[in-house]
Amino acid sequence: MKIEKGIPIPNSNKFQNGKNNYKSECINMMLKMEIGDSIRVKDRSLDTVKYSWLWKASMKLGLKRGDNAFTIRPIDKKNHRVWRIR
Repeated sequence: MKIEKGIPIPNSNKFQNGKNNYKSECINMMLKMEIGDSIRVKDRSLDTVKYSWLWKASMKLGLKRGDNAFTIRPIDKKNHRVWRIR
């Protein structure tokens, strides 16, 4: 084993602040959508988008638990279309 020098230290805050993070980009787009607009979410499972991302976006919009501002329909196994309904 040898010691390697000159390798940059990874930025530990990269994923915590949402920069370069697909999840944060999608949630931010959902917050900017108007009623009737839609976006396509790629390469994520239905449960991940439905129970994590949509819930978080609804909470940021100020809706109560159980209320949902979005609806989702699968295009195929890993691609989905999300609409703003409220």
